[in-house]
Amino acid sequence: MEAWQGQLNANPAAPVDAFNAAVEDYNSRCSNFRYRIGTLEGVRSEVEANRAVLTKQGLVRAMGAIATATAPTTQSAPAIKTSFDCGKARSDAERLICSDVDLAAADVSLATLFATAKAGVVDQAAFKEHARVQWNYRERSCHDRDCLVQWYANQRQWLLAIVNGQPPASEVRDVDPSPVSNSE
Repeated sequence: MEAWQGQLNANPAAPVDAFNAAVEDYNSRCSNFRYRIGTLEGVRSEVEANRAVLTKQGLVRAMGAIATATAPTTQSAPAIKTSFDCGKARSDAERLICSDVDLAAADVSLATLFATAKAGVVDQAAFKEHARVQWNYRERSCHDRDCLVQWYANQRQWLLAIVNGQPPASEVRDVDPSPVSNSE
């Protein structure tokens, strides 16, 4: 909220109504919360330890609201096509994909490649588990465009290897969800 408020102060065109709605939502969920003795200090400590990530998330939401509020109304922008319903986007990653033509194109391309790889893989359970772990990693860790670009590149590399017959399905569950290095 602090990051978003900073955007309001720095950008007079920022959508005050969207910020006020977010504050109202926050207050409705959090204002009556009662902390146990000592818990509030722990929460404050956790917030301080994660301030950079929280600030980045706030800025992503603020910029999304600013972009929506300042978009020209006389001409509708072309709809961005993704492999999922952007109307149901909940995470930072999904909102970023829905607002970026290149990420949306990567999403659609990856969905097609995913279907091809899934159809040809022998160990369906391992394939599905790996995909679940990777998707959870993206949802939990990707809060900016660079992270998503790297995530899509890693997933594309993994799926292409499967389509091309490598690695064997038994190795799929051992793949680390962290970004793959291209320094081979």
